[in-house]
Amino acid sequence: MKLIQLILIILKNNLRDFLQQAHWLSLDVMVGAIICNTVFWQMPDGYGHTEFIASIVLGVAVFVIYSADRLFDLRNLAISNTQRHIFHNKHKKILWEIIIILSVFSAIFAFTLPAKTLTLGLAMAVIVLIYLFAVNKFPENNFLLVAKEPMTAIIYTLGIVGTAFITRTNISWQEWAAAAIFFIIVFQNLLLFSVYESIALPNAKNLANFFGKKASLNINTILFLIIIIFGSYTFSQNEYNYLAKVLLVEMVMSAVLWLLNDFVKFFIQYERYRWLGDGVFLLMIVLLL
Repeated sequence: MKLIQLILIILKNNLRDFLQQAHWLSLDVMVGAIICNTVFWQMPDGYGHTEFIASIVLGVAVFVIYSADRLFDLRNLAISNTQRHIFHNKHKKILWEIIIILSVFSAIFAFTLPAKTLTLGLAMAVIVLIYLFAVNKFPENNFLLVAKEPMTAIIYTLGIVGTAFITRTNISWQEWAAAAIFFIIVFQNLLLFSVYESIALPNAKNLANFFGKKASLNINTILFLIIIIFGSYTFSQNEYNYLAKVLLVEMVMSAVLWLLNDFVKFFIQYERYRWLGDGVFLLMIVLLL
């Protein structure tokens, strides 16, 4: 009996360490991106043609961008004192090697994608490279760093939705509405993250410190209400069961993020807000089951 208890403790600790390191590496964000992209490929009825290679390449791109951004962040002593950045600093050599290898393989597989998807991907790659270069060349107190959150929301949504929609000819306004709601959710997520980060780093240049923490939380509430009202109306005008389910899941995702407005003291401990905020995109897995 004691042996079984010991084995369970070891498994629990190893699983906890594995999940923590996977979270630091943003693997949950990568998986969430793949799931969300697949959901948009299958619109409007759940049987749309899905380019699984495109979803995998997108997921790898998300991992590469997030990892590179964190590694570039190491020049900022205030930020690099976080556990996530300490982990990246400790393993930066192998992480750069993984980033290079994954980038090469992704570039090779990308050329098997439809021409329009590949063109969008290349255009986004250029934008991301310019974005990463510019952001990491700005001084730490540069006002333009405030644009990081909205720019990230645009790039992320373009990757998730754009790669799925660009090859199609007939897209209903309800599908565009679901895409717009997804963008608002991404922005809502990033705004909330900046609120929590501004508590730990009061002088950081982000949207929360630009608008003020209270105003940012109020904006989060307004965005949630917009999604509920707009999502409910689109739901009532929709003829596809699959798209209706997408809208319902999106409203749940927004509601979860809205709940982060409260219990700030609880969610900021051990960066629980990141687990919940990043994990919310995994909710779309229910649409693929």
